[in-house]
Amino acid sequence: MNLADRAAAFIGQGIREVAGPTSHPQILAWLKRTEKMWPTDLPVDDSRYAWCGVLVGCLLLDDITAGSTDRPNPPPYFQGAKRWAEWGKAVAMNNAERGDVVVLRRPGGAHVAIVSGITPGGLKVIGGNQGDTISIAEYPWHKVIAVRRG
Repeated sequence: MNLADRAAAFIGQGIREVAGPTSHPQILAWLKRTEKMWPTDLPVDDSRYAWCGVLVGCLLLDDITAGSTDRPNPPPYFQGAKRWAEWGKAVAMNNAERGDVVVLRRPGGAHVAIVSGITPGGLKVIGGNQGDTISIAEYPWHKVIAVRRG
């Protein structure tokens, strides 16, 4: 099963940020797992933590834990979306495939998600922290920083 299939399984499960100091239990578990591996000074609070990289990293770690050794480990401090721009192997935008990791431009920084599909105008991606939940969104080609394949 590729990363897009694994991520898609979480869509519609109600995994959504919780305003204030409480966090959704699944997002909190991903944040704690990530912070244990790569501690930061970020609050472990889903409403204050950009958790797009956390979702991608934890999905990849779950694959590795399950015995899948065909992909490289997530990059150090994978919480940061731009860290994914050097992970795996570079893929030309026109060769992007479902399950590839994509780093995108957004106001104030970057976003990381998993390619779900290709459209004439860009990529459909499954990501965490998209509208405060796990969702599918479309991004135009000019927002793509990198496409990577593990």
